[in-house]
Amino acid sequence: MAKNKKAPIQYLFLKAAIPACIIMGIMIFFVHFVQISAEKKLLLAQEQNNIKIGKKIISQSFQSILSDLRYITSSGYLKYFITDQSDSTRNNLEQEFLTIVNTKKIYDQIRYLDPKGMELIRVNKNQEHPTIVAKDLLQNKRDRYYFQDTMTIPCKEIFISPLDLNIEHKQIERPLKPMIRFGMPVCNAQGHKKGIVLSNYLGSNLLDYVRKSLAKEKSQLMLLNDEGYWLLSPKPKDEWGFMFKNDLRFQNSFSEAWKNIQTEAKGQFFTSKGLFTYQIIYPAHEGALANKTPLPVAPGLPALETENYHWILLLHLPQAEIHTILKKHLYWGLLQLGFTCLIIFPLLWLLTKERIRVINARKRMKQANEFSKAIATQIGEGLIVLDFHGNFLMINRMAEKLLGWQEAELFHKHIGLLIPEFKESEKESLLSSTIKANACRRIEPFYIPQKDGQIIPVSLTISPMYNQGTVTGAIIIFQDIAERLLAEEQLKLAASHDSMTGAKNRAELERLMDLEIEQSARKKTACTFLMIDIDYFKKINDSYGHLVGDQVLKEMSHYIRSTLRKSDIFGRYGGEEFVIILPQEDLQHSRKIAERLRLGIKENSLQNNTLKKAMTVSIGLASYPEHGRTSKDILLQADEALYIAKKQGRDRIVTAPENQ
Repeated sequence: MAKNKKAPIQYLFLKAAIPACIIMGIMIFFVHFVQISAEKKLLLAQEQNNIKIGKKIISQSFQSILSDLRYITSSGYLKYFITDQSDSTRNNLEQEFLTIVNTKKIYDQIRYLDPKGMELIRVNKNQEHPTIVAKDLLQNKRDRYYFQDTMTIPCKEIFISPLDLNIEHKQIERPLKPMIRFGMPVCNAQGHKKGIVLSNYLGSNLLDYVRKSLAKEKSQLMLLNDEGYWLLSPKPKDEWGFMFKNDLRFQNSFSEAWKNIQTEAKGQFFTSKGLFTYQIIYPAHEGALANKTPLPVAPGLPALETENYHWILLLHLPQAEIHTILKKHLYWGLLQLGFTCLIIFPLLWLLTKERIRVINARKRMKQANEFSKAIATQIGEGLIVLDFHGNFLMINRMAEKLLGWQEAELFHKHIGLLIPEFKESEKESLLSSTIKANACRRIEPFYIPQKDGQIIPVSLTISPMYNQGTVTGAIIIFQDIAERLLAEEQLKLAASHDSMTGAKNRAELERLMDLEIEQSARKKTACTFLMIDIDYFKKINDSYGHLVGDQVLKEMSHYIRSTLRKSDIFGRYGGEEFVIILPQEDLQHSRKIAERLRLGIKENSLQNNTLKKAMTVSIGLASYPEHGRTSKDILLQADEALYIAKKQGRDRIVTAPENQ
């Protein structure tokens, strides 16, 4: 009798062990190929990802530089200087240039030249001590290629020179100073050119950033120009060959790789010298115009033609490194295979016993499920039954409808695969904590992913499931509460926002003002309030009607919000009055922000088709702690400053006087 009982286990064990032995024998012959293929795929993916990172770094760097240039050319100080070159306007523009050079630390020079090529303002980096160049030291650059090319391009387009080494007095500057020049015409409202803004970008910033981000222990980072000269090389002595009139080029060391690079804009390939991954990058992009003239050269050096000028970002993994990686991986693969052989038979024996246990359990479970489903099907809420380990035993029809899964798809799978909060990890899961507490838990809202990936909010109740006094699993009941939460959210939004403009309302503003003042007092930082009033708004209502007035309020609110940072707070205080809270901003910088806002509203012509006129605003400023210790006092000071601004003629900014 004992032998008959063991026979099924022995039979199932042999049935699994014999095929496993055959499979293991076959795996020995294929494991080498499998491991190499996996390592190769990983290696290729890592190199491609690093190239993408490098391209993104270069793209973001250029976007930042072009953004600075557009900011300078659209600066209010520059527009004033074009029409009024007084000492006051000159000083304002010089200080703005100085601030950019000092803050960014990536520009060797920023200059403004008139249409005849004469420098009117120049700020030099001067190592780490930026200085404004005196008037008598300014020079005429009308014969320089960068001035001539920039003056020929249309307004709003940008000139970009190739990356080369800076040349002073017809000699390459020492230490080497890689440089890219960016130029943009300065035009008035009629589109007439009034000069150019030119920034000399220190190319070493870009090269160092790329090198630090992509430098790997095994891969060799390279950046080439379109003729194959190194801009970045594992061997610094090989760099800038086109400037030093030598023939140190990539194609002279890697001729086979160079031929492959010439065929496609990006790619990855193996040669006898290793793995090469590359991407061709065109520095000139939308809104910029590449230089079409030869570069300035030192005596006797050939000019570099820049038509179709591009760079090649490249990673090279030498063949020796590839062999080392693959051999190491092969060694560990064979070691793991041997270890698997040592444990496979005991494991198969345990799996066979588990399989018999599961077969018997499923028979019992099937009987219990048939009875439970008859009850659960009629319940109007979602119902999930789990075993002690968190595996699905059943779900009812409503749960299938809410989740999008069929019961057959989830049966005996762990709930953690569907709902992360039930996944077992170092942190106690929702299921284990419920079983441990031996009590019912209600969670609302709880977010459950559907089969199609959408997330639905539910009210969820999880309770231990008992069998003869022992916890054997858990029962989850849930219902969709998305519509209820949406209604509650709409009520909250209506309580804190102005229904017409969508900006924060007065009550919410006053609450946030108090919070910001408390934070400023605790952190000992400044906080500035701007009180804004639309000029002659009553006349608009009286002349064009309230519908037009309402539209003006909406457009004004939309424009102001589009100019603010995420940390700034904006709301409608009442009528045509708006309030802006600038956390951690002092009066000096806040006034600049306010001035840009005032000019933006005026110059961008917030106009209505019926109104046919540009809008202006008056702004009053007050700051913590200069004008008070409470939000009420500071807002009162800002309001009084606004009153003064309107009394003085409107379309202006007035700062409240400091409390004595």
